[in-house]
Amino acid sequence: MTAESEGLREAIYIEVGVHPSYKRLTESKEPAESPFSTMKDLFMWAACLGARRGCRKPLVSRETIFRWDQLNSRDIVLLEAIALVVTGDPQVILHRNTVLEIAEECANAGIAELLDEIESRHGKPLWNLLEFVVKECALEGDGEE
Repeated sequence: MTAESEGLREAIYIEVGVHPSYKRLTESKEPAESPFSTMKDLFMWAACLGARRGCRKPLVSRETIFRWDQLNSRDIVLLEAIALVVTGDPQVILHRNTVLEIAEECANAGIAELLDEIESRHGKPLWNLLEFVVKECALEGDGEE
């Protein structure tokens, strides 16, 4: 039996409208233009950002971006952690389809902010991404002591 015959999803989806941005940020031979090695890497960043912000946005029109078998064990643990944080239910990690749906909705929310931070500003996407990370780290440090 295959995972799909058991009702387990294999495809990971993104919103159709953001696919050109995923391509732009992953396919250039110039690292400063495409700061992400793969669309999976960009998806994972977007999912983490959406989860960090506590945001989910259901997909309206979806397109396959990659497949379950492209995830490594660290990726799977991270997606399960996102689902756990979002739901507060430890049992969620036993349900791949739910984990993927939550990750997709978090990524769909997170990609909008990520694109705003790295594509809507002057400068190369890589440098804009680094500035965003530095800003996020600085914000995280505020109020701690």
